[in-house]
Amino acid sequence: MSEIIVGIDIGGTKIEACFYEKSSIDNSLSELRKKRIPTQRDKGYEFVLENIVSLLKELLSESSLQISDINAIGIGLPGTVDPKTTMMSNGNTGIFIGNDFGQDLKEKLKTNSPIFIANDANCFALAEARLGAGLVLANEKSTSVDQLTTLGVILGTGCGGGLCINGKIHAGANGAAAEIGHMILVTNGTNCFCGQRGCAEQYLSGSAFENIYNLKVQSEDPRSGKEIFDLIHSKDSMALDCLNHYKENLTTFLRMMCSFYDPDLIVFGGGLSNQEMIYQGIEQKLKEINFIKGTSPAIRKNTLGDSAGVLGAALLTRAKDIN
Repeated sequence: MSEIIVGIDIGGTKIEACFYEKSSIDNSLSELRKKRIPTQRDKGYEFVLENIVSLLKELLSESSLQISDINAIGIGLPGTVDPKTTMMSNGNTGIFIGNDFGQDLKEKLKTNSPIFIANDANCFALAEARLGAGLVLANEKSTSVDQLTTLGVILGTGCGGGLCINGKIHAGANGAAAEIGHMILVTNGTNCFCGQRGCAEQYLSGSAFENIYNLKVQSEDPRSGKEIFDLIHSKDSMALDCLNHYKENLTTFLRMMCSFYDPDLIVFGGGLSNQEMIYQGIEQKLKEINFIKGTSPAIRKNTLGDSAGVLGAALLTRAKDIN
């Protein structure tokens, strides 16, 4: 008999929920219905919690299901999740820090279904490792996703990371493994919300990319990332300089990642991952500067699109996919 699984991906700007049917034969997930709403984190924890409850009830109604029909819920939170408490302990969406979101959601929904929680970047990495770019690479290498190390790198609202070793999430003792956005990229650099200076997030996120250009041109009318890439396509010299500066930082960062994790695959997610220009020449440059010269992991764009996170959240409910 099949089961109903819910995935919830909570990001800094959007929340997505999806209902899946899990096959009783091979545990595969088939999408039934999904919906996305803005996070509106500036309105506080209770507001966001109530909005998520309303979203799930709406999907239940549209699917002609009852809350008792849900067998399990997987949630990706936008920050470090302590595996001992399943509560968020740090992150740039601070409203979740210290709140027992899983328990609060259970009480609001009046459900006894098990809830599984992880960092949203880990959910992204898990989905891509098992069902996305990792599966493609495994097929190319004639191996299994269970034999690969995949590092997911989110280049979006912030800069996050998720690590899958042998196809399973590696969260670390405190859930902080692969918090790569808060590794120091520039000594005595830009202040970060985490209390440090020069964190990678301050140089590799979408807003950081915009800042590189807008500080350079010192315009009273700041350009968005899309507008800057339009200028790049038009061969605007300032925009091209901005891209080159960004890619220098990105390549230095990826070299550090290779030294730490030596992954088979690095897969990009987030808004900047959709820009083909950021991939050009990266693998070749890494082969030149890596500690083991002539080597580079496969550098790939995600294959599951911006719904990888919600699928990864649902995969948390499959015990074989988590450590």
